[in-house]
Amino acid sequence: MEAMKIPGKVVIAMFLFLWLPVLVRGSTQKIQGTVRDNETGQPLQGALVEVRATELVCRTNEQGVYILLNVPIGKRTLVVDLEGYKKKKVKNVMVYPDQIMNLDIVLFRITAQFPEHEGIIPEKS
Repeated sequence: MEAMKIPGKVVIAMFLFLWLPVLVRGSTQKIQGTVRDNETGQPLQGALVEVRATELVCRTNEQGVYILLNVPIGKRTLVVDLEGYKKKKVKNVMVYPDQIMNLDIVLFRITAQFPEHEGIIPEKS
């Protein structure tokens, strides 16, 4: 009995059809959390939350909640900004495939004692 030859293009098409869902499965990374005032603990509406080096950005809702979808895998920096508060950078946020990360953030009010500057959270050891 003679073996049937399958053209290379058919093999590639079959491979992609069967494995593509597995290969792209890691596109559901999500970072979510609540942005709060450091003194009152109240949620802050309208804070701008962005993932540096991407186009991902959102604002917090009435409950101070933000949700960033499809965050690229790897080490990321989040920047949170709201008028009247010090801008905060959260560095070295590791994003893994299929991860849903909860990351709550506290902002400090700008006062005469503490003029506006970026609050940088150092890398955890």
